[in-house]
Amino acid sequence: MRCIITGGTGFVGSHVVEIAVRRGFDVLCPVRDTASIGYLKGIPVKTCGLDTLESELRKSSETSYFIHVAGATRASTPSEYHSANVDFTRRLIDMLITTGASVNLKRFVLVSSQAAAGPSKKDYEPVSEDDLCSPISDYGRS
Repeated sequence: MRCIITGGTGFVGSHVVEIAVRRGFDVLCPVRDTASIGYLKGIPVKTCGLDTLESELRKSSETSYFIHVAGATRASTPSEYHSANVDFTRRLIDMLITTGASVNLKRFVLVSSQAAAGPSKKDYEPVSEDDLCSPISDYGRS
């Protein structure tokens, strides 16, 4: 089974890649810079540039899982966060649909941050899925 993982060159994403490879997935990691694979060194994965992801999706409709770990944690303006974290996610989903790759897709997983939910309103109690999101930073709002 094929699994596409964005953000694989980062700390968290590389661990997701390692687990997927260990579980026998054929992993494709779209990356911004194919010359800078960071934490992926030594892991048996295929990489492609973000600019060629669409053609990779068109080549094979065998993608079972898409795990989106990539995201900007630093930006100069709220619009830069929005572009990197919201618009980019929308483009990925649109790409899965327009290429037909979504037909066999079992799951699309979006990995986010606690910053999106915001801090707990109750002392010593974690935020739950039932709590309203109340992010306190531009990063969290994106």
